[in-house]
Amino acid sequence: MVEKIVQEIRLHNNDIQYRVQFKGFKKLSDARWMDEDVVKDTLRGIYEDWEAIKKRRGVRYVDRVDGLVTMIK
Repeated sequence: MVEKIVQEIRLHNNDIQYRVQFKGFKKLSDARWMDEDVVKDTLRGIYEDWEAIKKRRGVRYVDRVDGLVTMIK
């Protein structure tokens, strides 16, 4: 079961993926990337929580070889 979104990435083709943390797993390395449509369709509440956190706390963007990563400040 997914607990929360911890990161998002905008790939070079403009697709968005979200890195989700599963309940019971605390290390970031245990988190998995999921496509935007899957997250929005099946994890609506968690997606809305992520968007609210981004607005409230701000985001930091990290440019990587595979795309632009959004992380909470």
